[in-house]
Amino acid sequence: MRVTGVQAPALEDLKTEIGLLRDQYPHLGDDDLFVLWFVFAFVTGAKEEATDSLTGASSEKGSDAIHLDHKAKLVTIVQGKYRKRLMAKPESRPELIAFAAMAQQLAGDDTAFEILSANLEGGALDKVRSAREAILTRGYRLNMHFATLGRCSEPLAEEARRTVRAVDIPAEQLPRLSVLDGRQVMSVLADYLDGVAPPVPSIELRVDNPQEKVDEKTGVSSWIFSANGWQMGQLVDEYGVKLFARNIRGYLGETVINKEIRQTLRQDPASFWYLNNGITIVCDEVLFERARGRDRLHLSNPQVINGQQTTYALHAEPKGAALADVSVRVIRIAKRGESDDFAAYDAMVARIVEATNSQNKIKAADLRSNDRIQVGIERDLHQLGYYYQRKRAAPSMVAASARRHEWRVRKEDMARAVASCEDSASARRGTDGLFEEPRYKRLFRYRTDHMLSRWWLWKLVESHARGQTNLQWAKWVTLRFLWSDLAPVIRAHPSRFIGLCERSASQGGPAQLERAIGHAFKGTLAYYRHERGKGPDRVELSTFFKRQDLDDPFSRFWSSRKNPHRQRYEKSAKRFSGSLGG
Repeated sequence: MRVTGVQAPALEDLKTEIGLLRDQYPHLGDDDLFVLWFVFAFVTGAKEEATDSLTGASSEKGSDAIHLDHKAKLVTIVQGKYRKRLMAKPESRPELIAFAAMAQQLAGDDTAFEILSANLEGGALDKVRSAREAILTRGYRLNMHFATLGRCSEPLAEEARRTVRAVDIPAEQLPRLSVLDGRQVMSVLADYLDGVAPPVPSIELRVDNPQEKVDEKTGVSSWIFSANGWQMGQLVDEYGVKLFARNIRGYLGETVINKEIRQTLRQDPASFWYLNNGITIVCDEVLFERARGRDRLHLSNPQVINGQQTTYALHAEPKGAALADVSVRVIRIAKRGESDDFAAYDAMVARIVEATNSQNKIKAADLRSNDRIQVGIERDLHQLGYYYQRKRAAPSMVAASARRHEWRVRKEDMARAVASCEDSASARRGTDGLFEEPRYKRLFRYRTDHMLSRWWLWKLVESHARGQTNLQWAKWVTLRFLWSDLAPVIRAHPSRFIGLCERSASQGGPAQLERAIGHAFKGTLAYYRHERGKGPDRVELSTFFKRQDLDDPFSRFWSSRKNPHRQRYEKSAKRFSGSLGG
């Protein structure tokens, strides 16, 4: 399991990610693993597709990976340079220019392509042929990425980009080349660790009367303009959820606010600009162009951090959106790869997100959605076959994202399960406080499989109490006791425990553990009857279990002769521990 944190990423963090891939693909060398990680993090977001894209040939002619995105009609070619030190070795001009020349060889005449394909065979040759056919006959666009942990001078990078732009091809297919040096690769790693993988490389917006403001002190620049609503709604079709990865929530569906947004688009689209808060986008770079009387902004690595609900409403109401203008604010916060740059970027994005997301109420848990700790848990659980819902979203959005997973875990449930195993009163106070400091980092400091073990125990206790009011009130004290007693054997064998729970889930849970849970509940209720009092002083069940200091007194009662359920519990718990190897 990875160790998560919030620092600016270093080369050691990248080596950790490559090490995780090495465990899955032991036949690949470090150079191929670096390319695999880059394609996964920057291009496709699907590990199987990234693996299939590797050319795997000894004479790959500079193309370490070739990926075809049929939905976006895009051919992507990657060359990677995995260096031992960051920003140390300069990349040579012949190698980069030769890579750039592949654009003409792929899209040019047969003679040029024969030069490229000479000595290629097997899968590498098939990938090159497929890429050429897609460009020449199906109108695919070519994207090229040269990614190195070394350094590359800007004049050399610009010369390579000019070589690519010189390809004789229709304007809408004009190929693009990005040259990423070590610092920029670290920026990709930061996005990956933040859950923004793969990013949206760029978008182009038609804008009306854009106004720019530059903060000389921070270097942050912003643009404010009006844009056509239909154009903004189309971003959902073109880029999907990737464009909202830095947003603290998913699309929330038909909330009251979202219904009002759509109603305005249907009934009074001309007033939309005045009535809506608009859309806020952060990006790394902004290029302004004016041609033939039209203004355009090209945004690099854009993310919609406020206005996701508005964007989805514009997408859902295309007729009204076409007649509506929407206010858009673009904020350029450059990331150059230095530690201070990353800290400033993250702090700025967090402040903007919290300040601008006001139409739908923000919870403390929402503000943790993009925390690297949560992203790390999401990736760990994905490897185990679980969908970890770290953002609030409409049920339809969650179902679409989780359809390939058997188990779903909400981050609020994970927090409640972990906290309740330590203090039964934690869960009764609600989940928002669990995502505030100092509780938050204390709760999520454990290994992911250990937290998942607590979640499974919570799930089994919840299942046992379902439909029984008295058990619903007693469940938190019961859960805390069960974990305190069973934690040593569960922590010693987390994989066995998780697997046992998964296999027996349809029957309610492991049989001996289910019996132990039943006896524990009986002991908890016996404790209530012993302590509730009599006559006018009698305390009701619901009032009694709202007390904040029940755990230690219950432990003393459990160990005393007043508890008639201890021996049966211990018998079942011992058999369960034996089944785990304890």
